[in-house]
Amino acid sequence: MRLAQQTATLTVPTRDAAGLPTGETTEVTLHPVSITDLHGLQGWINSQLPDPFDVVNRAIARGDYTVAQQQFLMAKALDAATRARPLVGTPDAEPFLSSLGGMQEIIKISIRKGDPAFTDEQAERLFRGMTLGDLYALVQAQVVTPDGLSASSVAG
Repeated sequence: MRLAQQTATLTVPTRDAAGLPTGETTEVTLHPVSITDLHGLQGWINSQLPDPFDVVNRAIARGDYTVAQQQFLMAKALDAATRARPLVGTPDAEPFLSSLGGMQEIIKISIRKGDPAFTDEQAERLFRGMTLGDLYALVQAQVVTPDGLSASSVAG
């Protein structure tokens, strides 16, 4: 994962809940993110993986499995639960971080570095206003890349 080395300004049109432009804009500053700032990403990655016991218990609750099948499913759940989760900084985590959701999490961390009061609701409004063109501009300027943040800046 590459990290931004300088601040960048992102300006996007504000959109209402229906996705229609309001005529206003939202401007945020993306700040350089250090390795220690990324600890929240691990929790986000973990939240993307379902609890294997919840999955198995829901399946068993439907009543479609024999006792032997239930035991097999529980053994598989135990295997999955004890397997290491993808860790930030490893190749196993890259699919999560390069997803749209992962890039949104990185952008939120970058904004919150300079504005700790930046809320999830504000982030939702920002992302609702962003178009693929806005994301493309960030990627072109290498502020946001499929593997994280890089060493450039962009003015929207």
